[in-house]
Amino acid sequence: MKVAKFGGSSVKDAVAMNRCADLICAEEALSVVVVSATKNTTNELELIAGTAKEGLVSESLGLVDLLEKRHCEICSDIEDLPENKAYLGEILKEARVLVKEIAQKKDYSKEDMDSLYCLGERMSSFLFSKLLQSKTKKKVILKDARRFIKTDSTFCAAVAQVDQIKSAVEKELIPDLASDTIIVTQGFIGTDEKGRNTTLGREGSDYSATLIGEAIGANEVQIWTDVAGVATFDPRLIDNTRFIGELSYEEASTLALLGAKVLYPKTLFPAKRKNIPVFVGSTLDPKAGGTRIHGNCERKVGPRGLSFLKNSEGNLLSLVGTELGTLDLPYKKVGESPVSQSFLVEDEKLDEALSELHKLVLSHY
Repeated sequence: MKVAKFGGSSVKDAVAMNRCADLICAEEALSVVVVSATKNTTNELELIAGTAKEGLVSESLGLVDLLEKRHCEICSDIEDLPENKAYLGEILKEARVLVKEIAQKKDYSKEDMDSLYCLGERMSSFLFSKLLQSKTKKKVILKDARRFIKTDSTFCAAVAQVDQIKSAVEKELIPDLASDTIIVTQGFIGTDEKGRNTTLGREGSDYSATLIGEAIGANEVQIWTDVAGVATFDPRLIDNTRFIGELSYEEASTLALLGAKVLYPKTLFPAKRKNIPVFVGSTLDPKAGGTRIHGNCERKVGPRGLSFLKNSEGNLLSLVGTELGTLDLPYKKVGESPVSQSFLVEDEKLDEALSELHKLVLSHY
């Protein structure tokens, strides 16, 4: 069994969703598909809340209307049925109620935001399930992740309750897992013990996928995004980056914790617990390969990647790899772990340091 997660840019419209559906149809062993909200939806929901907080009810409701219009346009491109658009409208009724409540109290809580956030994933997963059913002979079942992703009550940054998730998955998902069935569900969202909406933190859909993979005993979790794997550094900030063929769990999670953007930092914890390989690839170019993260990665001398994090102390550059050795570098070392060494770099030296440290990384490929 395999779990596949598709990010917001990969399901941003009907064309993008079709690419994802084609990938799923070509992969016989995929059992569960985890879907993020369509691109920019989470940001739009935050804007809706912020506008309502200012008492601008009509403007906020207008933004809800635009969000509904955009999703209905995707719906028209997939399956232009009135009942499907009506379903989207029912979901967004919840947003309109929240807008009025927020405007009345001129504020919103993190609990309010989690109730808003979950609407994006619910709409995208509904649309994607309809598209996927039109392209496969398998039975597609849409499941509400809030019924089995159980968390504590830390709204907007909820802590997954692994034992409760396992019990809920055994009840809600496992009876429907079969070779002729694909389950579609949402990333990012869950519920606490009182049934209140929670989220795992921004970009937490990757984490949802590995939590589900752990609970069903998957033999692989795939993270599909708009880049072909984990790069040696952020290609938006520096030239000549390359994608890394394989990483250990420790290397990949450390890169994420220290600033790499491709993976949500907690993603690899469930995978490591059950030794489940995680593949990161691009829906835009699935044949380009990707990064395989697993527990039997060959130990290689030297840094495997570079990460960047700006914090209160300044610019933190971190070299990550299992065999770093002693590095004689002209920068202030401020941290070290078995798989990383971190340096604090002044603003005026940042570009030079990025270039030099990335050259060091590339010299080991």
